[in-house]
Amino acid sequence: MDFQTVVSAIRRRWWVLAITALIGIFVGNLVSTHEVREYTATTRLFVAATGGGNSSSEAYSGGQFSEQRVQSYAQMISGQQLTRRVIDRLHLQLSADELSSRVNAAIVPRTVLLDLSATDPSPERATAIANALADEFIQYAGPLETPVGESTPRATITVVNRAQIPSTPSSPNVVANAVYGCIGGLMIGLLCLALIPVISRRINSAEELGRLTGATTAGPLLVPDPDASPQHNLFDTSCSEESEGLRRLRVQLDAHDPAPQVLLVTPATAGRAAVALGGRIAAAFAETGRSTALLTADSSLDATWFGVAGDSPGLTDLLSGSAGFDDVLHSTVRPQLSVVTHGGSDAIEALLSSAAMSAFVDDLRKEFDRVVIVTGSVNDSSAASVLSAVVDAGLLVVDTSRSHRGDVTRAIGEFTAARAHLLAVVMAKVKAPEHPQKTSKAFR
Repeated sequence: MDFQTVVSAIRRRWWVLAITALIGIFVGNLVSTHEVREYTATTRLFVAATGGGNSSSEAYSGGQFSEQRVQSYAQMISGQQLTRRVIDRLHLQLSADELSSRVNAAIVPRTVLLDLSATDPSPERATAIANALADEFIQYAGPLETPVGESTPRATITVVNRAQIPSTPSSPNVVANAVYGCIGGLMIGLLCLALIPVISRRINSAEELGRLTGATTAGPLLVPDPDASPQHNLFDTSCSEESEGLRRLRVQLDAHDPAPQVLLVTPATAGRAAVALGGRIAAAFAETGRSTALLTADSSLDATWFGVAGDSPGLTDLLSGSAGFDDVLHSTVRPQLSVVTHGGSDAIEALLSSAAMSAFVDDLRKEFDRVVIVTGSVNDSSAASVLSAVVDAGLLVVDTSRSHRGDVTRAIGEFTAARAHLLAVVMAKVKAPEHPQKTSKAFR
């Protein structure tokens, strides 16, 4: 997955990151709520070399000696001898190892100051431990720093700041836990965004569709649902963002050399996208003043969608010889657009390969400037493969709400096996016209 795909996925599913971030913050706060509160009290010690002269070299040597002693003292603080003294002094119900894990010594950088810290669930006890630790350490270190035969230690340790009872807990850190939770949630969200395209079988963009098919792509285009739209809406090309996308598609079809006079429109999966798109494409041709015929070779399509009575003669009637050319041509709400419905019989696949069908298409070429033929799914019906021999080019319609990668791959295989001229693969989304949405670019 490249950077552009990641950015596109984030823009399209930003709410995933928002939800995972909120969940992460909630988990962080939940951890803070259940974590035991602990308080840290700190006593600060000052270490200085005893004696010495007033010269700068002696002062420098004394400073170096003190810095070395501070480093040694920091290692001695958590020793068991010292912690046992504190336990005996405060009568603590702790072992020496347990107390050692609760105390810490930290050197203030570039100084001879030493901070002794004690952590405990009780702020008062944490303060008592820190102060007792400082007192016991001073008493413990004094004899160690006094040479044999002398009474003055080489280093003196002084309490600069005694520990005060802390008012706020040092743990848990609510803000830090929330931040860590948010970061963790965002990382999980990004991982989900990266895995969704891999796991999901759906096609989310024209770029992804192009990579899958290796063909020219168009869309996504919004088309009306024939079940929820009267024929006026099915053939409506009034000025709107959806119609502009169809007009761009029409311009691209006309710009093709040679421009296809007979165009096949077939879906990758069963649904209403192909007939809705085919109706709009035919209407887009008709609005330019060119005579256009829309032929439906799918038994699942209702004749009433096109404003034609259900018992009117159609394609199957003509191919079986029970109706003539003029009988099956029906006018629509658009002056330049005629429609040929499926007809009364469901057995159409066998008739499509007949000489009568080839002759009918030839007659349509002579009578109309543009002919649009809509069939059932190329994966479920042989109609598209059979008719590819009598058309100039085909459009494969991919309904984003129904079609999966496997469906599109099989459809491309059917086109290849039939040696059909696939002009473009069109992404379409069926939507009721009462709720228009923005339509993107046509061909990419």
